[in-house]
Amino acid sequence: MMKLLLCVALCAITLSQASITDRKAAFEELSDATSFFKNVVDSAVSGEEARKGKCIEKHHECTNDRANCCTSVMFQYKCKCYNIVHDNGTTKERCACKMPMGKQAVEKLLGSL
Repeated sequence: MMKLLLCVALCAITLSQASITDRKAAFEELSDATSFFKNVVDSAVSGEEARKGKCIEKHHECTNDRANCCTSVMFQYKCKCYNIVHDNGTTKERCACKMPMGKQAVEKLLGSL
């Protein structure tokens, strides 16, 4: 009976040691992935800071510069144009940087994770 208990104890110690080793390897992989994504995010943020003031923000007019809308958290805003009819009957095209509804939903969904 004593040999059986000793054998079970040794098996338990061996399994726990293997589990710790696997956890360390998994943690190292996770930390490598985390540092990779941190570098990607940092470079994106620094790129945004360099462009700040040059791009057109959300809901601002982009009629004369349609390709220069800023980027939201994940996606670039699109320049959406409308024909405005004035009281005197004349129409004028006005554009503003906006996010399509599908992309807004994706941002909200992934932002809440």
